[in-house]
Amino acid sequence: NASGMDHYPAQVALHGEHLEGRIAPVCSNAHFIRFAKIMKQIASVFGYQEDCLEYQSDAERVSEALLNSAWDEKSGYFGYVVHFDDSEKTEIFRTKEGENYNKGIDGVTPLISGIGENDQVERMLKHLKDEKELWSPIGLSTVDMSASYYYDNGYWNGSVWFPYQYLLWKSMLDYGENEFAYQIADRALSSWKQEVEFSYNTFEMIQIETGRGGWFH
Repeated sequence: NASGMDHYPAQVALHGEHLEGRIAPVCSNAHFIRFAKIMKQIASVFGYQEDCLEYQSDAERVSEALLNSAWDEKSGYFGYVVHFDDSEKTEIFRTKEGENYNKGIDGVTPLISGIGENDQVERMLKHLKDEKELWSPIGLSTVDMSASYYYDNGYWNGSVWFPYQYLLWKSMLDYGENEFAYQIADRALSSWKQEVEFSYNTFEMIQIETGRGGWFH
């Protein structure tokens, strides 16, 4: 599972079809790029120039792979990539109806890596800010609320998770989206504050339908 997203629709579907060895999620690669950039900064501080070059090369290689193989122009999201045996051919992981299975937080994680062409960034930002898609009343929904596979009472589906509120808040500052960054922080902190005051639990997620926290605390 990518980042523990074990109830995320694309994860559920790939396990259901036994495609674990042939599909690459987006977010694991996006986080890899972030790590490489962070490690490059650390190596630079301590004077390890050879390591800087290696981390830079890693980040560029994975960024190129994401941009060339994972972008789905139809949906405006990056998608899980299906690899074919003994071939360089790939395709986006879709539902039987042709809908990108990755319409959700995973599909916009290249934003936290600082990669994407200008038009790609604009489309991802549009998804984040749309109240019918990712911008729910309690924070950024893990799954696009307009997707056919959205479920309003799930675990990773139909809920808001705090770690990605933080990651995308920070990313909005990097993109100069200061006002939206404030809205993300304000909405997430307000949602969790309300739950903590009611139950005294800091739950790992909050359901969009009910506004209540759930699962582990």
